[in-house]
Amino acid sequence: MIKTREHFSLPSIVSTTAQVKEGEVVLVHAGASGVGTAAVQLVRLFGAVSIVTAGSQEKLQVAEKLGAAAGYNYKEESFVQGVRDFTGVNRECYLTGKGVNVILDCIGGCNWEKNVNSLAVDGRWVLYGTMGGRALEGDLLGKLLSKRGHLLCSLLRSRSLE
Repeated sequence: MIKTREHFSLPSIVSTTAQVKEGEVVLVHAGASGVGTAAVQLVRLFGAVSIVTAGSQEKLQVAEKLGAAAGYNYKEESFVQGVRDFTGVNRECYLTGKGVNVILDCIGGCNWEKNVNSLAVDGRWVLYGTMGGRALEGDLLGKLLSKRGHLLCSLLRSRSLE
């Protein structure tokens, strides 16, 4: 259940920034955190399917009880491979339109390449935190462009209605 004040801006991230639509697949990083569990529930309310990352089996079970369709322990397995298996990505050609439609990301830096590899063509990657660092090395822009990906940034802050 959504309880804390910080979650009040999360619905606007899911609905307005990410524009989650019915039937889409949404990757939620830190899926068992306070914000992550709220995101899993909101994604389900929008009629979309959430898959999550977390650092233990116990945390994955929490997210799955709240409605996550699948979960990946980033300490033990590649969430990129999990996303590919879940969405049916053809490993020979990543431009198939498969992958996740939306990534809700509070991790940032250390996951950028995995995120791009998990994103569907025309997918939306919403960055709202940098727990995994801010610095990047590599060809983020080129890889994101090749998928026509959208990088959207937001903060979990109360917002005025204006």
